[in-house]
Amino acid sequence: MAGATTSRWTIFGANANDAGDYDVLVSNLDGSTTSAVAKVTVIVGPSLAIQLNRLVEITIGGTTGHTYGIQYTSDLSETASWINATNLTLETPSQTWVDVEPATNARRFYRVIAR
Repeated sequence: MAGATTSRWTIFGANANDAGDYDVLVSNLDGSTTSAVAKVTVIVGPSLAIQLNRLVEITIGGTTGHTYGIQYTSDLSETASWINATNLTLETPSQTWVDVEPATNARRFYRVIAR
């Protein structure tokens, strides 16, 4: 950030490797000082993989300890029709949830949202 003149720093496309402890050295003609350390946490958005057997298995990849909502609808044209199936807090970076409704009983479209 040499030559920076603002109080904001942005990382575009941040990933888990960008997490960590950050500090800044500020200097001018009168001297310099180092800021306190700030801890930066990057929450990775969810990924979704669906496997269809007789039951629907949904595997979510994301940040351990973060909660994701699994929702479904039978009508994609109706934006207010999403129904919450469950909230899942990841215990590992990738976790599978099984929909107890057999796939043959109803047509369902799924989405995962960060909570």
